[in-house]
Amino acid sequence: MVALLALLLPVFVAAQEDGDGTKMLQITKVERHNQDCLNGKCGPVATTEAPTEAPTKATTVATTVATTVATTEALPETTEEPTQDDVEDNYVCDGQNTAERELFSAYWEYGSCGHFGNDYNANNLCGGIKGTCPEVLLPKPGQEFITFDKAGADKYPAITQSIKCKKAKRVHYIKSPSYLNTGSADGNMANAIKLTGCGECYYLWHAQYECVDPA
Repeated sequence: MVALLALLLPVFVAAQEDGDGTKMLQITKVERHNQDCLNGKCGPVATTEAPTEAPTKATTVATTVATTVATTEALPETTEEPTQDDVEDNYVCDGQNTAERELFSAYWEYGSCGHFGNDYNANNLCGGIKGTCPEVLLPKPGQEFITFDKAGADKYPAITQSIKCKKAKRVHYIKSPSYLNTGSADGNMANAIKLTGCGECYYLWHAQYECVDPA
């Protein structure tokens, strides 16, 4: 009889009342061994207990990210300088309105013309007509501020005196084909630089600066 019940009832449900009369159900899984029960050798009913511990969660491994250390010294700007066409299309000389900008220019031209006459600031800022105009201008030794050729001061004395600049950066340094072809003046003024309102002049090269550290 016991063996027969074990085969027919895989689950045995026992109900009991607690102190409040509430019925609680306890479900006990009956594990049976068919062959043993048929032979009258059923053992005690085995119950399956719920696990007492929650599954162990996988440990999250933090990934170390290398931190780039910022350098304390700023890197130089890499802004591309304008082309000859850009300068010819946008550079305008307009008397008092553009005087300060013009004072910060340097050039080598055909003849003796330009903003302020022959080879303005070429020696003063660029080491001569075949020199190199640096990316940054600083006051000369013993001077507090950047100075300009006398031709600029003669044309715009009040504006020249008002400029107190400790550092200037180069905005453009254009070398025309007339200069690049031979490293000198090749006589072909059609290849030279022409600037609007800056006199009837053809420039072999033209450099422009702007003050970045005024006093």
